[in-house]
Amino acid sequence: MTSGHTELSFHYMRLGGQVETLLQFLLRRFRYLDDQQWKENIDAKRIWVDGKLGKANLKLHDNQKIIYFRPDFLEPEVDPQFDIIYEDDSLIALCKSGNLPTSPSGKYYKNTLVNLVKSRFGMKKLYTLHRLDRETSGVIIFAKRHEIAQTMAALFRKKRI
Repeated sequence: MTSGHTELSFHYMRLGGQVETLLQFLLRRFRYLDDQQWKENIDAKRIWVDGKLGKANLKLHDNQKIIYFRPDFLEPEVDPQFDIIYEDDSLIALCKSGNLPTSPSGKYYKNTLVNLVKSRFGMKKLYTLHRLDRETSGVIIFAKRHEIAQTMAALFRKKRI
């Protein structure tokens, strides 16, 4: 796709055993666009599934790679300030300001803590272990490796953290 687009890619995982079409998935996962807007994105060839153009009625299967070439737009301003309060080979703990989303969602993609950290420190992957709302300042912890993220997620589930 040409410049002026941000490539969002993810692997599909079915919820609760229900078969979903591409359009149903997009409406569930990205609520900031309605049925007609997603159909327009599909018709404009912005949605690809496993390297092929997506179709609204395509039935999805686990682990299919979906790519959305989202047209770039001016994101709302955020307060990009954060401080590193702890870092080692596995984890990084940050104190974020208010008015800074933790992860991409809705109208925020680049202006998020996870993408600011990755960009500023040249990290390819960063795993969010918990979240803070955009308006909330405070400490947030990221894992630097997938296996650490899994271990930490298990500890959060067991309420050991």
